[in-house]
Amino acid sequence: MAILYPLLRARIVTFDLWNFGRFQQLLGISFFYTANTAFALFGLRGMNLSMYTAVKHLTPVVILVTKSVWERKLPASRLTASVLLVVVGCITASVGDLSFDIWANSYAFCSVLTQSVYLLLVEFQVVRTGASHDAVH
Repeated sequence: MAILYPLLRARIVTFDLWNFGRFQQLLGISFFYTANTAFALFGLRGMNLSMYTAVKHLTPVVILVTKSVWERKLPASRLTASVLLVVVGCITASVGDLSFDIWANSYAFCSVLTQSVYLLLVEFQVVRTGASHDAVH
């Protein structure tokens, strides 16, 4: 607010400070973004960065599976192969991690799930409203 409010007052940017419709649209997105951040921080507390990165690279796989189930069609084979190649590379890079904390990994997997839901909600919102990055003026 310290940056946006002066820009709003100077009429450099224009937007409603608050309205109930926008609140309803963004409530789920905000909730899952905040949950993702909390789970990520708790997960990082008990695992090293390479293992955390490997777990977080499962997010695109979760999104691909969820979208294919939701839309009832398989994603493009090149896209699937690219995502799987990145995931296999990350897992290979983190194989040397001998420490395993069940709680840290559980938090990291919860972070993967909440980030996937967050990203899917953002995509759904963009498709539903027809918004784009150009709409933010």
